[in-house]
Amino acid sequence: MKYNTFRTFYSVLIAAFILLLTSSLSLAAAKDSAYKAVLLMDYDSGEILTEEHAHDAVIPASLVKMMVLYLTMEQIQAGKLHFSDNVTISEWASKMGGQQVYLSKGEVFTLEELIEAMIIGSANDAAVAVAEYLAGSTDACVALMNAKAKELGMADTTFANVHGLPPSKGQVDNVTSAFDMALLSRALLQRFPQVLNWTSTVKTTFRNDTLPIANTNRYLLRNVEGVDGLKTGYHRKSGFNVCVTAKRGQRRLIGVVMGSPSKIDRNRAAKELLKEGFSTFEKVSQLSK
Repeated sequence: MKYNTFRTFYSVLIAAFILLLTSSLSLAAAKDSAYKAVLLMDYDSGEILTEEHAHDAVIPASLVKMMVLYLTMEQIQAGKLHFSDNVTISEWASKMGGQQVYLSKGEVFTLEELIEAMIIGSANDAAVAVAEYLAGSTDACVALMNAKAKELGMADTTFANVHGLPPSKGQVDNVTSAFDMALLSRALLQRFPQVLNWTSTVKTTFRNDTLPIANTNRYLLRNVEGVDGLKTGYHRKSGFNVCVTAKRGQRRLIGVVMGSPSKIDRNRAAKELLKEGFSTFEKVSQLSK
């Protein structure tokens, strides 16, 4: 009886190993320089299920906005800020280029409106407005971002700005790793699961319903089962990045793809990552029964 029990146990372990190896090989075969780094994490345990170059230095681009969101949600949870707070747009915020909602100096929006624009539409001007309201200035916010990164164990990360745009002359870029972005994603979801209400929104509007906003992660939201977040990032030097999360049944996974040469490559890699992850778990679970 004991022999049969051990034989069954080791059979399951061997089968699980083979499935995980197959998953890794499948992901590697699909790479062909489709990304600089990739990682898949189990949300509940924090276990890294597969990774490539997870601690290599990469540029997050707009993924930095997740940290601005984390800090803002902390202050809202503490009662120091409120979604209904009125935020007056500064001249500096109005000058942010790239993805934006065309804020003008002196305009007033609620904090919640600006958060939605920052997270759903990845608006750089909204990110600056939120950061300034949160910390008094973008420099002060960056200091808070780096302190929080250290607290969360993000040893590969140094934040330099709040929006993720490429640095101007004399400035430096944000630096992180796929591992650190997974840590941040998990921490954000653990403490503030309500952010999924924004990150799962495919489209919304801004400025009294006059300006449509499409989610920059809409392809994965629409085409991959269970996806309900989180955030994309891109500029020319960083390549195309995504932190994606999906839930099927009782299991949630977090995937990170960094430095893809195109949206198609990034989305394909993220889709394959989640597919292999959920498929492996399902098969191992069936073998264990």
